[in-house]
Amino acid sequence: MSDVTSALDQVFRHYQRGEFAKARAEAEAALPLHPDDSALLRLLGDSCCRCGDLGKGVEYLRQAHEIAPGETRIRLDLANALAATGDMAAAEAVCGSDPSPSVEVLQLRGYILQAQGRHAEAVDVYGDVLAANPNDWETWNNLGNTLRTAGDRATAVDALTRAAQLRPDVAAVHLNLAAALVEAGRPKDSVGAYQAAARLAPDHASIQLELGRLLRHLGRASDALAPLARAAGLAPDHVEPQLELGRVLVSLMRFDEAEEAYRRAQRANPKAIAAYLELGIVLERGNRLDRLAELLSLADAEGVTGEELTYLRALSLRREGKLDEALALAVKAP
Repeated sequence: MSDVTSALDQVFRHYQRGEFAKARAEAEAALPLHPDDSALLRLLGDSCCRCGDLGKGVEYLRQAHEIAPGETRIRLDLANALAATGDMAAAEAVCGSDPSPSVEVLQLRGYILQAQGRHAEAVDVYGDVLAANPNDWETWNNLGNTLRTAGDRATAVDALTRAAQLRPDVAAVHLNLAAALVEAGRPKDSVGAYQAAARLAPDHASIQLELGRLLRHLGRASDALAPLARAAGLAPDHVEPQLELGRVLVSLMRFDEAEEAYRRAQRANPKAIAAYLELGIVLERGNRLDRLAELLSLADAEGVTGEELTYLRALSLRREGKLDEALALAVKAP
């Protein structure tokens, strides 16, 4: 066994185990003896990147690429490392300079073009990938997202539908499809995609929130309740799930529970004006205006003084019998 083979084996063993600091140390020790070994430089560069030293990683990977410009794995590692540093133009140049790019190189180039906002070019590259591999669900997904950003919503829906058919077990694909359907003006059609994403990611609060919000906007309050209650339970310190839960409970005339949801929203964000305004309206609808003064005092104490609360102050004055003052405020209420 040659010295370089022995050194590579030692480095590779650490690399395979995820011991990247040890792999780097072994590779740096071997490099002076084998400075032109592209495989050693590639392992060293990638180990540096995985240790967080992107600068040195790019340096070693560039050396490896110069020695072996036809090695696809080195080209991919260098482009990925450059992208990780934020130098998308250099990363794209590395991919674009391949005279006979593999599908992997085309996939990466398309993603880099997409990240740069060069949507038309990314669409063309993704088309080349899919011509070679029409069952590449990740590329269908990336193509759909690129088309969404470019404003071609109908074609985006088609691409994301194909991605979802190929990988029905990936929540992110269904979520992208759902968003594309909403953007295409088809919110009712998006429900199924949101429900699929929610089933696949039951502990993902934002997916439950988006499903519940959509159902509420479609007038399906009873159906919206479960996902919104789950979102609120999963994210008790976030104001938006509590607000949305409060809104759907109000639409179901469940005022006691709505009040609790709005008070949780206040605790999550004591300066959220919507939590005070909507709770005040709940108190009015539930004939609980005796609690309104306390609510407004709490708002004052938290420095919540937006004009949105003018309506609640008018209600409070009316309850106190100060009708002229109440009317003057009500007229000013946005």
